[in-house]
Amino acid sequence: DRYCSGSVCRHRALSEYFGQQLEAEHCGACDLCLGDTEEVKDALVVAQKILSCVYRVGQSFGVAHVVSVLRGEDTERIRERNHNQLSTYGILKGHAKNDLRDWIYQLVSQGFLAQSGDQYPVLRLTETSRTLMRGEAVVRLRQPVAAPADAAGKMPAAESWEGVDRDLFEELRQWRRRQAEGRGVPPYVIFGDRALREMARLRPTNLTTLRGVYGVGDSKLSEHGQKLIEVISAFCKLHGLTTDLAGGQQASVAPAGSGGLRLRASIASASALFKRGASIDEAMRETGRSRGTVVGYLCAFIDETLPASVAPWVADSVYERVAIAADELGPSLLRPLRERLGEDVSYDEIRIVLAHLKTR
Repeated sequence: DRYCSGSVCRHRALSEYFGQQLEAEHCGACDLCLGDTEEVKDALVVAQKILSCVYRVGQSFGVAHVVSVLRGEDTERIRERNHNQLSTYGILKGHAKNDLRDWIYQLVSQGFLAQSGDQYPVLRLTETSRTLMRGEAVVRLRQPVAAPADAAGKMPAAESWEGVDRDLFEELRQWRRRQAEGRGVPPYVIFGDRALREMARLRPTNLTTLRGVYGVGDSKLSEHGQKLIEVISAFCKLHGLTTDLAGGQQASVAPAGSGGLRLRASIASASALFKRGASIDEAMRETGRSRGTVVGYLCAFIDETLPASVAPWVADSVYERVAIAADELGPSLLRPLRERLGEDVSYDEIRIVLAHLKTR
């Protein structure tokens, strides 16, 4: 559980466990690197509540019991030990059991908690626990990307086909298959069927609307967003379909913390920065977004503004190498291009060059 619930790349965590180093910053295959998870809001406060509960139960119980106390469950075991009288009883009752369990394992993986004992491991505080409780530590917690609510506040049914354009769904499935074959991964790693159904229902043709689709996190938005918009736009134009069906509604009903408004602000901020030649690192600092997300913004900026050169972000010598390799292998196959070019050319540089080549 520890290595499947951490807050860092799954591949990296497992590689380090077996004494190996993962050279790439992102493996490009696990849920974290593909954007299926997002940062937990107020992670420090949540972590402090969890650690406080571990302390209150005497550092003598395992994950399951601590989760039960945090959620305020009415069990015989809790009543027998008077743990329903603790100040931490029910302090995180609004959160799902699986989420709390995952967050505890994430705190273990970051060294803020430890497990001792083999058969029935119990949770204990560590030397770094005190710094977290004083608010002096940096802690990261992640959770699955939540599905957006509709205008009535209801979550879309996982298997619902209402309003889905079946032909567009099939078009998206074919696109997904080509992407999966190019990367050598199963299709579901790119997107699940549920995400494709939502796209075929809402028909998003801009990054903001697409980010509101179930299963589309920042990482997947930056990697696949622009291409998906092209596929959907072309199909809808050919068949005379209306687009962005949830655009206006989502903007009015999305809560402030949902990321919609912040996403639009980040895109606008990044575009303004790129217009004056700002570096990717500078855009990351200004927008607070990850490198992969900012590179996605840059690719969208290139597609919209058609700059004569991408020299501010990719060296001319690297550009030429990528252009030659893309001409030989095809412009949409990232992994074969990276293998041809070698480790000294990053995936980000390849994506930027490909985006510019497409405008030419």
